[in-house]
Amino acid sequence: MQVPPELADTGITYRQLDYWIDKGHVRPEEPHPGSGNGRRYPAEEIEIAKRIKANLDCGYSLHAAARIAREDA
Repeated sequence: MQVPPELADTGITYRQLDYWIDKGHVRPEEPHPGSGNGRRYPAEEIEIAKRIKANLDCGYSLHAAARIAREDA
């Protein structure tokens, strides 16, 4: 599996993104489309994922990074 093309240059891995979805930090259009099917993401959620990654890179915990990313949205 791969991350969406919009996130390919961010360094976010598919496993990270999947974990963030499981924790509710990123919300795809359809969370569980079925095995082998790619998820689609609204533009707002792509931006949230980018902000989470940037916040993590600054040293925040995942919970804090996601909270800050949503507050900034």
